[in-house]
Amino acid sequence: MAKKRSCRRSAEEDRQHDIAVSIRKMTDKQICNHIEMVRKEAYDKGRDAGYKAGQEETGEKGNGKDAVNKFLKAIQLANIKGVGVVTVAKILAYAQENGYAV
Repeated sequence: MAKKRSCRRSAEEDRQHDIAVSIRKMTDKQICNHIEMVRKEAYDKGRDAGYKAGQEETGEKGNGKDAVNKFLKAIQLANIKGVGVVTVAKILAYAQENGYAV
């Protein structure tokens, strides 16, 4: 396939070309740092969006311990196959030891 002439590229294609050229000119270390930065920004953006969506859905802005306590109570009351009394007790003990629950 023949190469597309630069005079026939759209503005978006020119922008993409400039980005690709700048990445190809980077050293390995610069590329790794750039990818790590982009990954962290994407993770933070996704995490923050999920956190806000959860707050909007529940209508609460409580602390995390309230949510953990509600979750632990729900586990105790639910009849989940494969999760017995001993497993629930271990989860409760771990949550209390590490300060996740009261």
